[in-house]
Amino acid sequence: MHKKISFTLFFVLLFSFHMNSQTGETDSLLRKLNTAKTYEKAAIYNRLAKTDAKNNPEKRIKYATEALSVAGETGQIKEKLTALMQIATGYAYLGDNNKALEYDLQALETAQKINDDKQFATVYLNLGYDYYYAGIPEKALEFNLKSLEAKNRLLEKGRLNSDKSFAASYNNIGSLYNMLGNYDKAIEYHNKALNIREKYSDSTGIATSLHNMGTVYEKMDKNQKAGKYYRNALTIRKKLGNKRQIAETLNNLGVVYKKLNDDKQALNCYFQAIELFKTVGDKGKITAAANNIAGLYIKEKKPDKAFPFIKKSLEAAGKTGQKQILPEIY
Repeated sequence: MHKKISFTLFFVLLFSFHMNSQTGETDSLLRKLNTAKTYEKAAIYNRLAKTDAKNNPEKRIKYATEALSVAGETGQIKEKLTALMQIATGYAYLGDNNKALEYDLQALETAQKINDDKQFATVYLNLGYDYYYAGIPEKALEFNLKSLEAKNRLLEKGRLNSDKSFAASYNNIGSLYNMLGNYDKAIEYHNKALNIREKYSDSTGIATSLHNMGTVYEKMDKNQKAGKYYRNALTIRKKLGNKRQIAETLNNLGVVYKKLNDDKQALNCYFQAIELFKTVGDKGKITAAANNIAGLYIKEKKPDKAFPFIKKSLEAAGKTGQKQILPEIY
């Protein structure tokens, strides 16, 4: 049976993304490289990777790889850890989940040498993200709960200034409970995340929580309610302008419209989503959106239009390691 694919959103905790004034900062950091001593270059390359952020994951990987090389030569273990996590994050944004997991597992080995809850909280959260996209939700939940435990220890010791970062863990745990069919727990944790994000006026986070609440209600077949949450999330996301996130909500809204038998609106959402995913180079999400378009054409008894999208989904899913999507395509 050809199933519809919705996106539940996970955070990679290590990096927050602020796109303003990036060009000036990048130029300044590149100038510093010209006069920096060798041991200083790892930190500069890591900063360059953060500055380029998720809208340019190839550059993130490039700069972080340079940082990793320098850190290895100079024995800077913390810079090595940062570089490994940055590379993993870059691959995650490109939809290459196998590579992301490979580098995050290396990051975990490095973090164990440092033995610091602050590092563990981040690495565990990122591994939770990786295992989710590898289609192993139980393992993903295990690492997200470990991350939450590490954060609680940090808060108790006064090493966290606030509970703001807990929102990411609550978000992910809620999403995993949703995936595992425990909808009451999913709503509970998404509400915890939403409350924190509203407390700190985090518009991006609020939109994510609204989107993820929509996915829970969608799985409960409360499609009118799911559509309301998705539309509220979409309104915020359009104001913020993040193309990937707009596309994710459009895709899910398309799924709801399909369930409500509004095929015209569904197809419109899917095609908007796939075009946006192409602009940001997210092969994994293109796979899922293409599968949804194929499913709609199958429903309309148009196999000639469906087949190219099914073929594209199967080929891309195999390349990007999206094991959780393959059964949906079949």
